[in-house]
Amino acid sequence: MKKSWAVRISLAGLCCLSSLADPLSVRAETSGSFAGFDDIQFWSGSGTNRAALLIQWNDGGTPSSLVWGFRWNGTATGIDMLRAVAGTSEIRNPAGVLLSTANGNDSRLSTVWTKHNFGDALYAVNWNSGATPRGQNDWDAGYWHYSIFGGRLEYDQYDENWQWVGSATYDQSGSSLYPGTSWFSSPVGAGDRLLVNEAWDAWSFAADFVPVPVVPPQPASIPAPAVKSTRFLSATQLEIVFQTVPNVSYQLESTMDLAGSDWASRGTTFTASGPETVLTVTIQPQNPREFYRLGPVP
Repeated sequence: MKKSWAVRISLAGLCCLSSLADPLSVRAETSGSFAGFDDIQFWSGSGTNRAALLIQWNDGGTPSSLVWGFRWNGTATGIDMLRAVAGTSEIRNPAGVLLSTANGNDSRLSTVWTKHNFGDALYAVNWNSGATPRGQNDWDAGYWHYSIFGGRLEYDQYDENWQWVGSATYDQSGSSLYPGTSWFSSPVGAGDRLLVNEAWDAWSFAADFVPVPVVPPQPASIPAPAVKSTRFLSATQLEIVFQTVPNVSYQLESTMDLAGSDWASRGTTFTASGPETVLTVTIQPQNPREFYRLGPVP
């Protein structure tokens, strides 16, 4: 069900919080065929360059894979993109001791990395959207295979006995369109993979250490903005704290009658700057009650 949040207010005080079905909410992760960047809903970062991140668990769950967008200026790597998207990334040593954490935009997605002398290796990717949690994190049963599309890499080649046989170059322009994307098994780690505009990265769990093809993803949705707290600042002002997604634009609306469809915009569209947004609304003394909802807008 598509949802946003409403706050019911009366002159006697705050009465209740409720969840409403409404067209202002984000689309569910059940849309049709994925075409490319224009279909991505959840974006992290800011800048003029764009890249896409695809996660494929290969666990039999639905959808098979999800995709997020990443924006940046200057230089960014594959690790930068994944850690900017994942709400929490833990970096541990081979013994499992926590060394540091990184925080990104999507609190439903988390990762665990193992730090080695040669760089950081992805150990676990977990997804919890309120339904059945998903995760793959067993080095004994498989690994996270890393594929790319777009960029330039110079790398060494080895034979089946790990004898060096020469060097090669991967050179591919990016594309904003998904159809026709040709995935390339990355010969370098995500920390050494420099992103280019309209590049794609895919992390696909290879059970039994056997890689499987990357399948077309579905866009990760933007979570409905939940109400964290409310309080009256005065007899005519109410403060509402919403949980929001940074860099996502939202619009506050209100109505006097939940049974109708007459929702009016309150204020202008704004872009959230952090995981929480504080809004102050004016309560009309002549109105016995009023309902509010907040939702993302294109």
